[in-house]
Amino acid sequence: MNTLYKILLVLNYLAYVFIDICAWGRGMKYGLIFLLPLVIFPVTLLIADKVIISRADEFFLSEWSVFKKKVGWGNSVVVVIIIVLLQITPTSRQRISNGRGVEMKQEYLQTTNIKKDEAKGVELKKVIRNSGQQDDRKSEAKQNSFKQVYFNEVKEEMKKEEMKKEEIQEPVVSNGKTEAEIRKEIKKTKKQEAIDKRKSRKEARQAKKRQRKEEK
Repeated sequence: MNTLYKILLVLNYLAYVFIDICAWGRGMKYGLIFLLPLVIFPVTLLIADKVIISRADEFFLSEWSVFKKKVGWGNSVVVVIIIVLLQITPTSRQRISNGRGVEMKQEYLQTTNIKKDEAKGVELKKVIRNSGQQDDRKSEAKQNSFKQVYFNEVKEEMKKEEMKKEEIQEPVVSNGKTEAEIRKEIKKTKKQEAIDKRKSRKEARQAKKRQRKEEK
């Protein structure tokens, strides 16, 4: 009988080995989980005499019934542990769904940014059309100045958004001012110089027109 019991235990163990080989075909997670029965099953059989088999069972029950009780308890422990691990560990579908959720959020943010840019472009076109209804000379000057100011504002807004996203803290250069502040001051001075040049040109044109009128 002992040889028969040993053969049955070996067959049971080989069944777990076969299941583990098949599990590796489905993925690494299942392969690792089904490696546990190869260790847990022999341990449960060694503990079964102290945990589940009592002296009364050994006295009243036959060897076959005691053997079945041990093997059944060991298999049940293995099955419960595997079920718990399969419920706890996330499946590949859940990982894929989480990845798709992240991708959907990124696409949504990209589409919202594109819509904002399109709305700004539409507003710019409306302003240009409205300004084009005025006199030709005045409208050209206003449109050019407005376009430059607007595009500069848009560029500054885009730079501010990039700085907020990256959260870069620039070092202090001199007098408690950062490089960004110094750049802004330089840009302001350049803008003021350009405006002064335009004013001087306008004044020169007006002076020439006055001279021509006086000559006539």
